[in-house]
Amino acid sequence: MSELNELLGKKKDLSNKIRIEKAKQHNEFVICYKKWLGLLDILFIISMAFNYGALAITEITVEKQHYAIAKENNITITYQEVMPVAAKIHGYQETEKERFEIIRILFVILNQTLLWCLIGFIYIILRYTMRDNYSLYLLTFLVCFYFSLLGFDFLHDLNLFISKIVYGG
Repeated sequence: MSELNELLGKKKDLSNKIRIEKAKQHNEFVICYKKWLGLLDILFIISMAFNYGALAITEITVEKQHYAIAKENNITITYQEVMPVAAKIHGYQETEKERFEIIRILFVILNQTLLWCLIGFIYIILRYTMRDNYSLYLLTFLVCFYFSLLGFDFLHDLNLFISKIVYGG
């Protein structure tokens, strides 16, 4: 029994030493690549802004186009409950179209926010556990990939929005 306790004590001491050594390596690595990691943080935040900007521009463009087509073809836009049985059971009344638009837009924003929380959580874990160049290169690739992809999406949506304003689309 005493041998087991001694081994468990040694295991605990070794795991503490390993944790301390990993923290030292991480701190030395961060000091060495401080500017690089700061640039990655800035690119990650700009990527988030690009994504929310593209989302806002897309919502504005789609809504304007949706109402323009409906107005041009003299169509009335109606919204209804997807499940008519649930509407009867719960006593839902027809609501105004603005309420559905706001709920839909809030759902899209909530969806994007949850997605970015997951991506941010993964980024923070990778950022605070890196101790070698391989993990730095991997994180750099991922951030640059998201930055270029979301930047391209944002610039494309911005171009479409500006062209619709200028040319009256």
